[in-house]
Amino acid sequence: MRCRALNLIGFMFNKYASSRLRKLPSNEEILPEVRGDTAEALANIGDRKAIPLLIKASYDSSPIVRFWACYALGQMPDRRSLPRLEQIAEFDDGEIEHFGSVKAEAKDAMIHVLRRYMKKRRC
Repeated sequence: MRCRALNLIGFMFNKYASSRLRKLPSNEEILPEVRGDTAEALANIGDRKAIPLLIKASYDSSPIVRFWACYALGQMPDRRSLPRLEQIAEFDDGEIEHFGSVKAEAKDAMIHVLRRYMKKRRC
């Protein structure tokens, strides 16, 4: 139920909620599924203030949290995330049932980040 609620909040793009959501991805007292859904919700809101927290969440012991942190970083492309995404893309062997590998998600996120900065350079 919590996971659905977090996703709903994220899709509503509720900026007020994002300040509260930012506290959850790194709180290891909360279930990994909830922390992962929180990262996804932050991406859906587009809360760029959460980028450092999502980078921190990408070090989580749970592949679910790392996967969704990578997803979120790809949805809010920022150069600060590139070194960590490169590291994950090379070394992370985590897998998420029905979604795939953390490594593949990190590679996809890197593509989003690099495309954004390539577009900026062309302008």
